[in-house]
Amino acid sequence: MSEVYLKSYSWNEITDPQDQYQTKKHLCHGYDVYGDMLSYADLTDLKLLLLLGKPPSLDEKKIFNVLEFCLANAGPRDFSVRAAMNAGVGGSSPAAALMASLAVSSGNLSGINELKSLIESWQQADEKIESWIWLENKKTQAEILPDFEHIPGFEIKSKVTPLPVLQSLKVLSSVKNTTKIQYLYDHHLALTQYHQKGLTMISVAACVYLDLGLSIEQAQYHYLQAKLVGAAHHAIEQKSLGWKNFPFAKKINLKNDPGFKGLPEIEGLKPCSKP
Repeated sequence: MSEVYLKSYSWNEITDPQDQYQTKKHLCHGYDVYGDMLSYADLTDLKLLLLLGKPPSLDEKKIFNVLEFCLANAGPRDFSVRAAMNAGVGGSSPAAALMASLAVSSGNLSGINELKSLIESWQQADEKIESWIWLENKKTQAEILPDFEHIPGFEIKSKVTPLPVLQSLKVLSSVKNTTKIQYLYDHHLALTQYHQKGLTMISVAACVYLDLGLSIEQAQYHYLQAKLVGAAHHAIEQKSLGWKNFPFAKKINLKNDPGFKGLPEIEGLKPCSKP
């Protein structure tokens, strides 16, 4: 059997001469993943090596770790997490629950379309605060999505920036070589006062991706997978708790529930019996 041909700018695999179906060595941008990195590096080193194409600096590792920490579990108030919870409590498979979360995370509400809009606009912002007021009339560029119904990067209704967002910004701003993060931290009050809306975590994420030098597509992929940890956790938890214990469900009180009425008869299909 001839040597397996693999074309990748970031990854190479050395075939085991005794069994060409197996790999003897994995190389990531030239670094031996299992022979060297496994003993001396960590998961953040590997992720950033894949993303950046070079070993990360300590500052890059710090802001990346903080961002992953902040995105790991957005909580049940997050739209994508609640989508996974809906799937989980309904008995859907783990893959279906995560796909539900990904679908919501792809849109305009703390999703990657909002992230894309933020990164594109903040790439053009300079040191003048006026250049950061691009958000007011921002429209989505995705043909399948409607225009934004809120200001990208800001709360939908609340006029106050959540404390966790401020705490995250403070920690990130203490790291050197973080131009966008530092600017957002220094001017977040002016921005929130102008828009009369609080900042959201996706604003922080956009600045981190910019300071890391990631492309929009890299940022979108990372953002999607980083939020799946919390989505999976709450889907599992809600499945065990049941629909009667769904968050905020006690606010709904049906006083005249008609009960099960069956499904409409459709030609060619057998009528559904009462569950």
